[in-house]
Amino acid sequence: MPVCPSDFYSQAEVSLDNNIGEISYRCCIKNSYYAAYHRAHEVLSCAPIEYKGVGVHKSFIEYLEGEAHKYEPNIEKNSLRRLSMMLNNLRNARAQADYRLGDDISEGDAKMYLDASSRVFNLCEEIDAQKVA
Repeated sequence: MPVCPSDFYSQAEVSLDNNIGEISYRCCIKNSYYAAYHRAHEVLSCAPIEYKGVGVHKSFIEYLEGEAHKYEPNIEKNSLRRLSMMLNNLRNARAQADYRLGDDISEGDAKMYLDASSRVFNLCEEIDAQKVA
């Protein structure tokens, strides 16, 4: 059975609940980001443009910030930009959690980014509801 964005979100919650130390917080942040990233993809009706010279995730964030409104007329430009900013914040946190092992990551950090991921889900729900209306 395929994985969906909410599966990543649930895994983020499980990681936080397991609370075996900092690794739990790092896994929570990582999965919070991937949940939000994949959920944001679901609101688009067209495949995003991929920009050369940047990774897939950064390219998606730049697309939401810049050109997505041209290809997604049913989504407000401001909503796409908000998604871009929110994902960029989560992406930076994920990079810190995955690569900066010397940095301290706290339970509060994990909770904050899990909440940020939840806000992306809420914004996506609002976007989906506006598209139907």
